Amino acid sequence: MADIAFEKDLSVTETGIEGLKVVDLAVHGDNRGWFKENWQRAKMCALGIPDLRIVQNNISYNDSRGVTRGI
Repeated sequence: MADIAFEKDLSVTETGIEGLKVVDLAVHGDNRGWFKENWQRAKMCALGIPDLRIVQNNISYNDSRGVTRGI
């Protein structure tokens, strides 16, 4: 699988540009594939990211056909 750093923490880094932040998302994975939250309202707002009024958005990748995850 690609060089993805799994099990890291969600983090936000300030930049030198006012209002511009770099968000490093946590990616949870194993040999079947990976899962990440692109947006989770409570977590993002707690880190100072403006509220987009979206509750949550996730994405997952399965390395093989027929893999079941997250049940």
